[in-house]
Amino acid sequence: MKTSNGIKIIENYDLVKLNTFGVFANAQFFIE
Repeated sequence: MKTSNGIKIIENYDLVKLNTFGVFANAQFFIE
């Protein structure tokens, strides 16, 4: 099973986006 670097980079980018969105959602929750 081979994974190309391109796919790994995209997966990591998605994880970062989800993480950032989660932090932002938590911040909004505490602000309100």
